[in-house]
Amino acid sequence: MNRREFMEQLRRLLYDIPAKDREEALEYYEGYFDDAGAENEASVIRELGSPGRIAAEIKAGLNSDPNAGEYTDTGYHNTQAGNGETDSSYKPARYGKNSQKKRKQKKEMDSGVKTLLIIVLAVISFPIWGGLLGVVFSFVMGIVGILLGLLAGTLFGGIGIAIVSVVLAVVGITNMATSFSLGLAMLGMGMALLALGIVLLVGFGWLVSKAIPALVRFLIDLFHKVFHRNRREEAR
Repeated sequence: MNRREFMEQLRRLLYDIPAKDREEALEYYEGYFDDAGAENEASVIRELGSPGRIAAEIKAGLNSDPNAGEYTDTGYHNTQAGNGETDSSYKPARYGKNSQKKRKQKKEMDSGVKTLLIIVLAVISFPIWGGLLGVVFSFVMGIVGILLGLLAGTLFGGIGIAIVSVVLAVVGITNMATSFSLGLAMLGMGMALLALGIVLLVGFGWLVSKAIPALVRFLIDLFHKVFHRNRREEAR
């Protein structure tokens, strides 16, 4: 029997215990073999005995008090309620003493390597994603500039034309006494400009209340779809 066969049999024999306890036990013995080294595999199997004996002792320890057992650096300890005694007879401590610590260090190292790789890739690919960000920023700023121009043009244009129309209407009315046709023409021009000013002001109100919010929602939905699709592709 080799290590792989030993662990496969042990996994099958532990099928009926809670998954957490089963994985904890299997992880302990994997670390036990890892620390012993491949050259000591046969001696470890002789020292542990059969997978059936190990499984039976694990189940006996769990059945006596499921909440009292734990894996430590010196083996599995099962403290019986009220007496403080421990049973670690089936978990030798010669190997596996530092397995949990080593696995934790390995996970931390893997996490650090992944973070470093992400940083390196971000630096290398900066000309690509930096250029894309520049294009997106320019696009957004261009839209903002257009919107601000429209808002300023409709607001101030409407106000200015309305003021001029009022002035022309007043001047036209006062000139009717001396030149009725000229005064009437100025009054008509003033009324036309007033109508144009009102249209511009109404357009300003429409931009503020309808067009700009709709455009902002469209841009937000567009960016959301683009970035959400990229995340889905990365997940695949």
